[in-house]
Amino acid sequence: MLDTFVKHAYVGCIETPENTAMDAETLNELKAFAKQEGRKWKNVLMYEYWMKGLPVPGFPLLYGLRNHRDYGPTWLGKFKIPAA
Repeated sequence: MLDTFVKHAYVGCIETPENTAMDAETLNELKAFAKQEGRKWKNVLMYEYWMKGLPVPGFPLLYGLRNHRDYGPTWLGKFKIPAA
């Protein structure tokens, strides 16, 4: 258990458990952003908004993911939008 704590303390965030569900409103906003930005949407979100600490115009819920304990940059790299 201590190893798990140290790992997460070192990384600075807690990895998202598989069973943590994102609310439908946020997921829909994420899908809309991905559609608008195209195949490089993760890079745009990460480097144009999250790394600069800027809110995403037209997508207010996405900024909240940046500092959420279950989401954030590490999570974004692994995330795949679920099929409809």
